[in-house]
Amino acid sequence: MGLQDERAAPKADNISSTESVSPPRPTSFFEERPPQVMEVAPQLLRQWTRRDVLVFGMGAIAAVAGGGSLVPESTLERLGIIHGKQSWAKKEWLLNRALRIDDDVAEALYSGNRLVPTYTKSEITPLKNNYNGVTPHPSYIPEWRLTLDGLASGLSVSLSISNLLASFRVHEQITRLVCVEGWSAIASWAGLRFDDLLCAYPPMSQAKWARL
Repeated sequence: MGLQDERAAPKADNISSTESVSPPRPTSFFEERPPQVMEVAPQLLRQWTRRDVLVFGMGAIAAVAGGGSLVPESTLERLGIIHGKQSWAKKEWLLNRALRIDDDVAEALYSGNRLVPTYTKSEITPLKNNYNGVTPHPSYIPEWRLTLDGLASGLSVSLSISNLLASFRVHEQITRLVCVEGWSAIASWAGLRFDDLLCAYPPMSQAKWARL
């Protein structure tokens, strides 16, 4: 019996499926959770991998079919997927409703106490030049203008750089920019607050979006 018990011990180790180590609990609700460490038996991992590929494939097909039905008609026509006018009012309403819920959640979670971190001048890093190495000459700045439409006054306003600098306070901050291209940099930024611009030139009452 003793020999059989000793030989059975390794088999018990092979049968064990998953062992997880609980990560330390975060001190704050908004603190980033550390990744959970898991140990999985090789045979179970191979089984899960085949199943996950099938589930992912079916989910991707369902997502493409369902998401395609919600795309606005103008977008599908531009892509050449459909031709002619069709009734998309209900689908566009559903898509806009989903976006509205996302905005409501973001607004509910917003807090003035959770601002982006700021840095000192000594922490500034080189900023990527996205002009192919040729930065525009400052001489173009006086010719630049900002045009505002859809205002409550019913007028269209065109403002130059000098108008903006004379009418609004310039705010400065040193923050980190994280770009979708995969790079980041800490730089000194300066400009006008969009909120100040809206207060000076309020949009029409029925406006829901600002197009820039």
